[in-house]
Amino acid sequence: MTAIRWTDELSVKIPSIDSQHKRLINLINQLDESIEKGNAKIVINGTLKELTRYTEAHFIYEEALFTMHGYPESDEHKKTHKNLFAKVEYFKQKINENDPEVYTELLDFLNHWLYHHILKEDMAYSKHLLECGAE
Repeated sequence: MTAIRWTDELSVKIPSIDSQHKRLINLINQLDESIEKGNAKIVINGTLKELTRYTEAHFIYEEALFTMHGYPESDEHKKTHKNLFAKVEYFKQKINENDPEVYTELLDFLNHWLYHHILKEDMAYSKHLLECGAE
């Protein structure tokens, strides 16, 4: 799969969040590289765990900003975060079942999710948080 590249189109114009999004992209690219190289399941699981932990920290940060700045669509946005974790659990289960198609499916999902989430859901809060002084 082609590595995800950061572009200005992905910027929500909030440096702290952009920095976290860049890290998420790097982690997805690391996962892709591990899978492409045929690394052992344990390496792939470790990378997926790191991606999951960092994503969780990122969501906690975003949600704290929502609370701090009274983002009116906070509840809906939080639902998208919960949905991602439910889907990741599904993929972890498929990995443990040794499903041979799971890795391609996982990477396709993460790529699509990242672009959709940033370009739609995250862009929706950008203006509000910027107007409230988020950095």
